[in-house]
Amino acid sequence: MESDIDLYVNSLRFEKGLSHHTIAAYASDLAQGLLYFRRAGLASWQQLTEAQFIDFLHQRSKADKPALRLIARRSRGTVTWRCFLSFLARRQAWAHRPWEVVQSPKLPFRLPKFLSLEEIEHIMAMPDLATPIGKRDRALLELLYASGLRISELVGLTFSQLRLAEGFVVPLGKGKKERVVPFGKSAHHFLALYLEAARPALSKHARHDSVFISLKGTPLSRQGFWYRLKQYARAAGIRQSVYPHLFRHSFATHLLERGADLRAVQSMLGHADIATTEIYTHITGKRIRDLYDQFHPRSS
Repeated sequence: MESDIDLYVNSLRFEKGLSHHTIAAYASDLAQGLLYFRRAGLASWQQLTEAQFIDFLHQRSKADKPALRLIARRSRGTVTWRCFLSFLARRQAWAHRPWEVVQSPKLPFRLPKFLSLEEIEHIMAMPDLATPIGKRDRALLELLYASGLRISELVGLTFSQLRLAEGFVVPLGKGKKERVVPFGKSAHHFLALYLEAARPALSKHARHDSVFISLKGTPLSRQGFWYRLKQYARAAGIRQSVYPHLFRHSFATHLLERGADLRAVQSMLGHADIATTEIYTHITGKRIRDLYDQFHPRSS
């Protein structure tokens, strides 16, 4: 049973080209299920019954509500376990497919949260530009908001992906797909300042290609940047929880609010399906309604 999981995870890595973090999430989900089914006495995946599969999903959702998001990780109800078992069924020519009778749980529709431009500017003003770390962090924040990069794309940015003179980056996104994302004058200014006046002091003669580095001269980690972002948000007096993806939501929302083309925003975000980008149109629609209700003399 473990070898079947290993086979599937390798197929995600080498055939699907999924990111390290996505593969790790799938592997963790499958490992938890393996433990459950072994305790239930299952000796092989082909012995799995409808009742066992339904009970497993029920126990997970009851014990850990966020697991519903793991079960419904992909759009259109495609679930981790259904993908895995379907993979095995195709390879081993199963006649019985117990998971096909189970519907994916429907999650409540939630609009992504975002920051106002004023809140973002308050956070950006927090790094101390008199220090190398402050210069680095300001460049990180500027580029994060200017480009809408995922946190893994931001901290993993290499010099071969940065076109500073031209004003764009070429990140490697999900599925190892490259895309071109521009950034503005403000991000360009603070990136140039960091690269000229701060990175040499931090590099400690490191020879790696990472743009953003830690105090030790090693590539900056996601956790390291996330921790500092929370500190800056707290210092700026932002009450809501602030995390890197909130800047990505803000990037998309602010562009669409100002009339950006949906397809262009999809391309910059690296969304394979435009339906993923369309969720931000719901936000802008709500914003328009709020403005109308606030300012139109006969709105009420």
